[in-house]
Amino acid sequence: MKFFGHLINKDGIKLLPEKVEAVTKTEPPKTIKSLRGFLGTVNFYRKFIKNAAEILSPLNKLLEGPNVKGSHQVHWTHPLSARFRRRKTSSRQ
Repeated sequence: MKFFGHLINKDGIKLLPEKVEAVTKTEPPKTIKSLRGFLGTVNFYRKFIKNAAEILSPLNKLLEGPNVKGSHQVHWTHPLSARFRRRKTSSRQ
């Protein structure tokens, strides 16, 4: 049974394969606004991502500060790109 973005059966609760695919195929967000949207989606499925806080922490830090607005560009460094790729593999279950 599909319910609220999850697959529920006798074995328990799992992610819907199409939701996992959507997250894994997402390109790096270009603006702060799109990063917020991406993080909101990933946080909805956080319980399925091992070490989610550690993986997503550098991405969340991009949102800190009083001058961070939605249209600001996200500056992808090598460590940030590595974290972004890592969350893709961590979300597959």
